[in-house]
Amino acid sequence: MINVLKEERSPKADGMKTKILVLASNPQGTDKLRLDKEIAEIEDILERSHKREEFDLKAKLAVRVRDLQESIIKERPRLVHFCGHGAGSEGLILEAESGKYQLVNNQALGDLFKLFDTKIECVMLNACYSQVQAVEINQHINYVIGTKKQIQDKAAIAFTQGFYTALFNGEAIDIERAFNFGCNRIQLDIYESENRERKLVPVYLEERGDLVDLPQDEVLILLKKEPLTQIETEPVDINQRENYIWSSWKQEASKHEHLRWIEFFPVESNNRMPMRVSSPSPLNRNLKKGILYKVKIKLNVLGYYFLLLNRGLNNQGIIVSRYLVIPSLDFAPNPLLEAIDLIPQQNAKFEGIEFDAEGKEEYIGILLDKTLDLPWLNPTPKHPTLEWNVKHLEAVLEQLQNLDTRQVFYRDFEILS
Repeated sequence: MINVLKEERSPKADGMKTKILVLASNPQGTDKLRLDKEIAEIEDILERSHKREEFDLKAKLAVRVRDLQESIIKERPRLVHFCGHGAGSEGLILEAESGKYQLVNNQALGDLFKLFDTKIECVMLNACYSQVQAVEINQHINYVIGTKKQIQDKAAIAFTQGFYTALFNGEAIDIERAFNFGCNRIQLDIYESENRERKLVPVYLEERGDLVDLPQDEVLILLKKEPLTQIETEPVDINQRENYIWSSWKQEASKHEHLRWIEFFPVESNNRMPMRVSSPSPLNRNLKKGILYKVKIKLNVLGYYFLLLNRGLNNQGIIVSRYLVIPSLDFAPNPLLEAIDLIPQQNAKFEGIEFDAEGKEEYIGILLDKTLDLPWLNPTPKHPTLEWNVKHLEAVLEQLQNLDTRQVFYRDFEILS
């Protein structure tokens, strides 16, 4: 038996939208910022955009140091937007467990984003004195936006409005264009009179203890890495999407060495009608078509929920079947499992599984500490054996993000004559 261990989750595919992750931090002991208004503005601009279905906005408030890694791993964003306080060479200010502030050093920030250099295209640091962090992060990320001075709140919000108006309505993701729109929005919203010599940005100069207007290039910076890194994007074709999601689970399962977590045993039929599966392709584990099998799950599942997905491919690699094996009235009536012996269980409608064509059968098993709130996972007597599709997989992935514990297992079998 294989014991279930607590472990951190791996990145997961989240559908095909461009995801933007907003991380906000305004700890006790720091100047009060209007971060809720900044986030609300982004949400409002996205809602009014004619391309709103192409973007997915996620926001996390009161961000702590440990939230940085977890949020990026969980959400897999293409753009990260930080709003809060910067402290120049000392680092970025986040919230400590106590609610007060904690500094994150610049090298650690750079090293963090280095781990996502092919996933994240842009980091916006809408925080004062964030130039040092921007330079560090730009060693690994294509575009980084920062500030050299203590920019006023109203200017930061105006820049955000212009930036996302361009981003959410453009023909493509164009960071440089969006940056220019952000700068222009400051001029439109804040300055009534013209100044043709220089574009201004309102800032607070600590050394003078006064509000002043400085040229834009002395306040806002857009850093561009050369050469640009090719950003990995998820496929749009529905079959590619399925393979992408399935492969991500397969990769997550590869860290387990328990290859024999699922096994098939031939059984004698007692004239009950077997479940016939249009089958699948080859690997180094062989089963025979036309034989009735029962399945042994060799996992310690006590107190856990178990999800078992199967898909079949023919000898040309074309997917010909997709089944939700567990939960199912035919195979595992109790979604919260105390133990699994042979499945189908005794009260199932079918006696076993019989493959009727050569090919390959793939199985993904997922152990969960909580059930998933998805209607299609609830079998009924009328529909005891359920099939799945790409949208189902994406819905599972979405809910898996909210679970602290899971383990994924993969195994495939070659079906021979």
